[in-house]
Amino acid sequence: MGTENHMEMDGSDGSQPWRNGAAAAGDSMNAALLVEDELLIRELAYEYLCDFGFDVTIARDATEALGILREGKRFDLLFTDIRMPGGMDGRELAQEAKQMVEGLRVIYATGYADGGTPLERGEKLIGKPYTMTALREALRALGFGEPGTTGSGASAAS
Repeated sequence: MGTENHMEMDGSDGSQPWRNGAAAAGDSMNAALLVEDELLIRELAYEYLCDFGFDVTIARDATEALGILREGKRFDLLFTDIRMPGGMDGRELAQEAKQMVEGLRVIYATGYADGGTPLERGEKLIGKPYTMTALREALRALGFGEPGTTGSGASAAS
């Protein structure tokens, strides 16, 4: 018997985050918080992360992501756009999130030349538009296993 992933859409008021079907079923898998303001990119990233075996929760901006983190759910990965609307960018979000979730690994995605800021241990940067291969390489570098595997991987590489 396999696990069926499907998207549970949020309410019309936007108050409930999206979660995939495996999360609702309680399966043991890596958990990812995906933060992306652009709908089409968000949907693509969601599908990629689900294909890699993640239980994905979606936020549209840093404020929404921080609200989800404050609910206390454990995440293994923060996958965030760097430049987002609002007062906080993806790097600032990651700094706050890592204080809230010990061992949180981060993948930053950007369509801009944001390579000037050095990455910390457990962080990777991929350019937009990204491919499944680029995401796979970043996930491997951070210690996550192959698509469809569970567990949090070996260690967080830099």
